[in-house]
Order: sequence, then C-alpha cells, then structure tokens
Amino acid sequence: MRSTLICGSLWVMMAVFSAFPLMALDLPLHLAMGEIILDQGRVPPTNVVLHTQTDRPVVNDKWLHQVALCGVHRTAGPTGLVLFRMVLALAITLAAYGLSRRFAPPGPAGLATLGVALLLVHRLGVRPELWTYLFTPIFLLLLIDRKKHPVAIWILLLLLQAFWANLHVYFPLGIGLALVAGFPELVRKRGLTRFKGLLLVPGLLVVCLLNPSGLTGLLQPLEVAGSLGRLSAGAIGEMGPVWAAGLPVSLPRVAFFVFCLLALAGLVRARFRVELRVWPAALCLLILGAVLHRNLPLAGMGLLLLLAAAPPPGSIRGWFLVPAASLAVVALVLLGPLRDPAGDGRTPGTGWARDRFPMKTTEFLVKDRPLGEIFNDISSGSYYVSRAYPWKRAFIDGNTSGYPEAFLEEYRKVLALEIPHRSLTRSYGVTHFLLRHDARATRLLVPALFRDEGLILAYFDAVATVFMAREVAPGLQDRRPAWLREVLPHVRDTLFPDRRRARPLLDQTVQLIAEGHTDAALDLVKHAVVLDPWEARSFRLSAMVYRAQKNTELEVLAWRTAALLEGQILRTPRR
Repeated sequence: MRSTLICGSLWVMMAVFSAFPLMALDLPLHLAMGEIILDQGRVPPTNVVLHTQTDRPVVNDKWLHQVALCGVHRTAGPTGLVLFRMVLALAITLAAYGLSRRFAPPGPAGLATLGVALLLVHRLGVRPELWTYLFTPIFLLLLIDRKKHPVAIWILLLLLQAFWANLHVYFPLGIGLALVAGFPELVRKRGLTRFKGLLLVPGLLVVCLLNPSGLTGLLQPLEVAGSLGRLSAGAIGEMGPVWAAGLPVSLPRVAFFVFCLLALAGLVRARFRVELRVWPAALCLLILGAVLHRNLPLAGMGLLLLLAAAPPPGSIRGWFLVPAASLAVVALVLLGPLRDPAGDGRTPGTGWARDRFPMKTTEFLVKDRPLGEIFNDISSGSYYVSRAYPWKRAFIDGNTSGYPEAFLEEYRKVLALEIPHRSLTRSYGVTHFLLRHDARATRLLVPALFRDEGLILAYFDAVATVFMAREVAPGLQDRRPAWLREVLPHVRDTLFPDRRRARPLLDQTVQLIAEGHTDAALDLVKHAVVLDPWEARSFRLSAMVYRAQKNTELEVLAWRTAALLEGQILRTPRR
C-alpha cells in the first residue's frame, strides 16, 4: 500500500512536469536527422545539414534516438512526442524507485526517488540523455541482482549496452557502472576469483562496437568531451558546475543542495557505515552530475543510493511526507507560483513552444531563399535545418559536438566581434544572418549587424532576427525602426544589465570634449558602447570627437550610425 501511494504520487508529479510544450532546442535537428536516416536507409557518414562541414566525417552517436523520435512524430505529431517524453519520465521514476527499494523500505526509498524526480525536471526535454537516465538505475539494479540469474542478467545487460551505444554518447557510463560493481569483490576476495565481477566489462566493450561507425563510434565520447570543453561558455550556459554563481536559482538546483544535506544527515546518523557496493557508484554519479550542470539528474542517482542506504532521521515513520510533498509541488505548478521549475518559463500544454524557436523568421527564409549562405547561432540552427534542408544548409546546428577546434574558435570570435562579420562572406559565402536577439551569445553581434549599412533588417519575430546583404534583398523593406520599437525594449535591460553605467560616462565625455581632451573622451565613449551598444548618444558624441580630430570619414560614419539607432532609414547607404 505504501509503495503504491508513493509511486502514484511521484508519477502524478512527473506527469505534470512532462505536460508542457516541446522546447528542447536540439529536438528539431533530431527529427530532421531521423527523417534523413529513414529516407536514405542509412546513417549519413558526413554532416549533410551544414554548408560549413559537408565533407567532414561525422559520428552520429544518437541515430537510434532520432529514428525513434521521427517514428513517433510521423505517427502522432508533437503531441505524440510529449506523450513519449512522459512515458520515459515515468519509466525513469519507476526504475529509480525499484533501485532504492533494494536498500530501503518504502519511506526512505520514496524520499530518494523524489530527489531524483526533482533533479530531472530541468532536463525533461525530448533529449537523448533521457535514455541514460533510464538505463543508469536499470544497470545498477541488474548488477546488484546479477548473482540470482547470472546468464539472463548478463545477456540483458549486453543488449541494453548495445542499444545505449546507439542512443546517447554517455554509453561508457554502463561500462563504468560494471567496473564499480565489481569493486567489492576486488577488495574482499583474494586470488583470481576477485576478478570474476569484472568479466562483464570486456563483453560490454565489444557490444559497443555494434554501431554504424564501429571503433570510431566507440571512441566518440572522447571526441565529444574535447569538443564540449572547447565550446565557449557563451554558447552553452549549462556546462558549468552546479555550484556556479552565474546559473539561475531553480527548483533542481535548490533540490540538489537540500538532498545533499539530507544525505549527509543520513550518513552521519549511520556513522558512514554503508554497504561497500554503494560507495563507488554513488560517488562517481554524484561527481559526474555535480561538475556539469547538465548532468544534474545523474547526481540525483548518486544521492538516491546514499539516501536509500543511509536514510535521514525520521524518514521511515514519515513516509507519507513523500506523497504530500509531491502533491504540494503539483499544486504549486497548477496554481502558478511554481510555473517556472527550471528557469525556462514552462506552462502546461502540448505542441511546440513558440517562444523558443525562430518559426516565422525561418519560414521567411525558406520562402524567400536568398542567394548565398547563412550564418546562424547555435540555438537557431536546429529549427532552421528542420525547415530548410535540403534546399538550404545551416552554418552550425544545435549539436554541441563533433566540430573542429578551429571552426568552434572562429564561431566564438565572430560572436565576440574579434573577427569582423564581413569576413564570413569571403570564407563561407555568407549573405544573410539568422540570430536570436534575446541570447547572451549574440548580444554583441546583433547590434554590430544593425549598425552595418550594407545590410538590411529584413524580418524578425519574437525570437530571432534576419539580416540580409542589400544585393540579395532587392525590394525588401528595412525594418530597423519597427525592430527598435517592438524588440529592443524587451531585451535591452536583460542583455546589458550594466547599461545605466554608460550615462555618467557620456556626461563626462561632454565635459572632456568641451575641454579639448578628445583622446580621453573617445576612450570613455568606447567604454560606454561596450556597456550599451544601442545608445545613439554614444555615437553622436563620438562624431563630435572625430570632428574635433578632423577625421571626416569616421565622423560621417558615426552620425549615420546614430541615425540608424534612432530609427531613421538611410536611403543612400554609405559605400
């Protein structure tokens, strides 16, 4: 009865958390790749969706996940994907509860599973890592029970590992769990028998070769780790540790620290006397999940083992607190105070989250099909690929691995204005840009493109903006004034929180110009532009400085830039 109430309340909570629109930015890419694989009958050996990487060999480590998503989408559309996510979330919760029951009665087991559920919230997109969160407790459960039915369990583990190697790049975690599961026998026994528990590891390694890329696919996790380390923090905000100060306060982060304290209380109460088989797996999962914020659910699996093996005081008699807490969270979500459980503005519903994807801007580009190639940011690439391929290819997609180091560095430098955006035309034939205007990664490049008179602002929606070279956009209206009215007020304070510090600098600039200190005035203006590149006053003052310095060309450019930022359309662009 207790287990039924606990599981039922946890399932209700996870169902509510799963019932929100699709918002994972890489989901459209997975659907597009699934379509390509099903249409071609093979996994493409090169990156066919990017005009920058067409000839580069690529390892698709999640192709089976993409095919599964494509099949669900073809059958039931976006609603089917929401239900698919819900089924996976409920399966993860059930597997976690089953694992915790191997160590504890219903009360502590439910408390430990509640921790996993709350840490899973911020990764409840239809992402391939859901398979890792499902297979991790199943692997641990089978490894714990492997002596009961050794042959059947070994076969099942090998089958799961073969699927895992084609679903998500974290498949080496299965091999690692098999290693730590054999650690107790390695310590306690003597002679060759102590290695008996490690005999499964070579078999798991061999079945990992059953992927379209063979040995290269087996080594893909090393390539991904290096690629993620090289990718700029501005492009991926989830790569920091869970304790990083720059991450937003969210339900999963708060839950992590709360359940860490509960686990510590339980360990102190038990005087750290926990079964030897618990420590290696728990610590490995806890470290892996804590050092990368995106892996937080894995930290939940580690906390689950510790909480179940060493429950905190009073958790057994207070088993009813788990259903009460679960239903309280559901009530907070439905009533409104907890509508944003993971910092993503989630509200219940199905379909696509229209405020997450550049839908209208992409449709504009698909319909117009401008000459030349596109430059897009990484968060816009997936949706663009899903709509534009095969007629057009993206610059970079939502995949965060498999890119050459030089390409990632060039991408970062373009966003940071360390490389002029005009160089992209020479290197890649870029004539138009699709950029999110509400993202920190693009907050410097968007104003730079806005100030470029060789471009027009051709189209925008609530998510992204399209800039086009004038020569490929004949007859299109420049929508800069509308953009300044409808978009800039909503993103300016968020992207440039220190912009008010620019005002006193500009006041000092006026005084320095009056005193004839033009060099010092120019330095202050440049600093003010860094704080707020949308302030027209900065460019008017810089024009005054250039006039005093007899630099006519830069003076005219500064006046025209100020006019653009004030919403004026310049009919005769400066060449």
